[in-house]
Amino acid sequence: MATRDNIQLFRGEDKTLRFSVVDSNIQTKVRDGGDGIDEVQTTIIVVSTAGFVSASRIKIGDEIIQYTGTTTTSFTGCTRGVAQSFGAIFGATPHNEGTAIFAVPDVTGWTTELDIRETRGAAITILGDKPGTSPSVLNGLLDVAFASDETATLASDTYVYGFTRTDTGSNTVLAYGAFTLSQEVTR
Repeated sequence: MATRDNIQLFRGEDKTLRFSVVDSNIQTKVRDGGDGIDEVQTTIIVVSTAGFVSASRIKIGDEIIQYTGTTTTSFTGCTRGVAQSFGAIFGATPHNEGTAIFAVPDVTGWTTELDIRETRGAAITILGDKPGTSPSVLNGLLDVAFASDETATLASDTYVYGFTRTDTGSNTVLAYGAFTLSQEVTR
């Protein structure tokens, strides 16, 4: 458990810390007859969905999209701009044909340890240990819920993350952010 400004970040087996990262190895491109896609389309036509899971999240530009299904050339059941409460940059926006689409895989299940450390200014270092591998730097979008005290009252650390939102109907406070990470990690 790490502490920063009286905020404890629970990790490992404690289920209050969740995150996902953009996987640059799994990608495709928008393909929609030359016009691209507008901000309300719920089916996104692409070159191929090979390598993507059947239901998850994708990232196009600064927009995060939740999808519920795939065909060989489309993402279906899309909820656009799922991080839109953090400002227009994260909201649903049009995208041109040929724009890259990246997978945002959920890696919670294989994470045995997670360290989030501020390195300087707004930059943080994120380390993950996947069973059977050495620690590695994780890049991309974070989806984080964390407890502020031993009673597991959830709170946000806006100093580190900058963007916060409270889920309606629960006590979960999430922070999303695209962070610049240090290139070298010593441990």
